[in-house]
Amino acid sequence: MLQLSGTALAAGAVASGTASADDHAGDSAEEATADGGPLGGGDGYDAVVPPEAADVVVDTREELDQALASATSGDVVYVDGDASIDLADHTFTVPDGVTLASDRGIDGAAGGHLHTDSETDVVDVEDDARVTGLRLEGPFDEFFDPSWYARGSGLRALGEDVVIDNCEVWGFAYAAIYARGDAHVHHNHVHHNARDGLGYGVVTVDGHPIIEWNYFEYNRHSVASSGDHHGYTVRYNHFGSGAAGIAIDVHRPGGVRSTVHNNIVEAVDDIRGRHGPLQAIQVRGVPDESYDVRENWFFNPNEPHSSPAGSWTAEAIIQPTETAWRNVSFRDNFYGEDAAVEADDVIPGYVI
Repeated sequence: MLQLSGTALAAGAVASGTASADDHAGDSAEEATADGGPLGGGDGYDAVVPPEAADVVVDTREELDQALASATSGDVVYVDGDASIDLADHTFTVPDGVTLASDRGIDGAAGGHLHTDSETDVVDVEDDARVTGLRLEGPFDEFFDPSWYARGSGLRALGEDVVIDNCEVWGFAYAAIYARGDAHVHHNHVHHNARDGLGYGVVTVDGHPIIEWNYFEYNRHSVASSGDHHGYTVRYNHFGSGAAGIAIDVHRPGGVRSTVHNNIVEAVDDIRGRHGPLQAIQVRGVPDESYDVRENWFFNPNEPHSSPAGSWTAEAIIQPTETAWRNVSFRDNFYGEDAAVEADDVIPGYVI
């Protein structure tokens, strides 16, 4: 169902909102950006790491622990594609410059499977390290509202210039992916992270991560920000029809500068049966410079008002803490499932 055919980006959409900056917010990592390939990774992804590139191949928890502990920059630690490793309550660290890989997308392979039933932070990723081609599963695969403070993350990009690509990550109470610095999160399938109050697909807490070419579904917020760092760039992603909350979020104070462009946000109905239609983007607080929303397709048919209502209304884009748009701009977006647009008008070459 998810394919790329190489079609060029088309112009034209429904214009709305205030004047916006023409620059991409925070695209200092533009040179690191991946172009195209299958959205969500998997079959057809061409930046895979083959098994023969491995310095060591592991298929048990003990072997994984030992291999990562002894790895140095440039090494590739490879999880056997047939392995299913119970990580228990351990936290593993991918050291500086090391690649932790498996075979997702190679000849139809699903990728090595790392899983835990514990509320733990599973894999920490240090400077210049990469995690690619893995499946990582936490203990919670359905929406839940815990009576305790449930926590735990799948992959935590703690260093600078971390790359997380071509992974499938699900089942975590806090976040599938926790991104700091200039992390590059691309071509992943991130789903079923839906704890009430948390439940993030990708949560950004520092720097300016680039989040692109991912497929998100059944998260509470698929992309979220603490709001007290520079911002994020969110582009060329598909947010599927299942969601337990607003797809793209930023908390107060609102960050400095963010861009959300060329995404498809399909979710309209909240899986919890709450009021609808679901908003696609909410900006809480006031960004220092700008929050620019352009050339997206929102299945929510409600265009943003000329001024926000100062509350949680049902438009596709809201700034619920304000009664006038403050450093939030939007233009050339499409609204409604039946909008006069095709998927590859928004995401180049993408076919739903």
